[in-house]
Amino acid sequence: MTLNQVSISPVFPLWLISLLLFFGLAAAVYEYWLIRKRLGSPRAAVLSLLRLGALFLLISFALDPSLSVREEQKVTPSLAILLDTSQSMGLAGSAGRGTRLDEAKEILLSGPTPLLKSLTERFNIRLYGLGESLRSLETEGLAGLKAEEKREMLQRQLTG
Repeated sequence: MTLNQVSISPVFPLWLISLLLFFGLAAAVYEYWLIRKRLGSPRAAVLSLLRLGALFLLISFALDPSLSVREEQKVTPSLAILLDTSQSMGLAGSAGRGTRLDEAKEILLSGPTPLLKSLTERFNIRLYGLGESLRSLETEGLAGLKAEEKREMLQRQLTG
């Protein structure tokens, strides 16, 4: 803890708090001087220390100190990947090596550094299948995904 983390917001002006502190200290010393003959020095000292403690507690309440703590949390941004699983993704792809869905899965999962793996390092990835409805997908189940949905939700949403 450093001093710049502690701040005060006095309830009263500082000059008034200082004046009250001065008069409180003077009163505690005067009270000690008056009661030490009747109670004895040890008991009078204990009573005066209790009074001084109460005085400093009141002064600290009047100063209204606060401790500022700065805590940083690094939050990785989320990235949603929507994968169309409608029947139209079952058509032949542009390279002729499989369906359009197979090409999409290949882009995400294949190669020396798969796109999905490199994105996972920087983002919190959420996979969704978009067909008749929007459903959450797991990365493990992505390889076995089929283009079998009956209606295209995306087309309905775009055409109104």
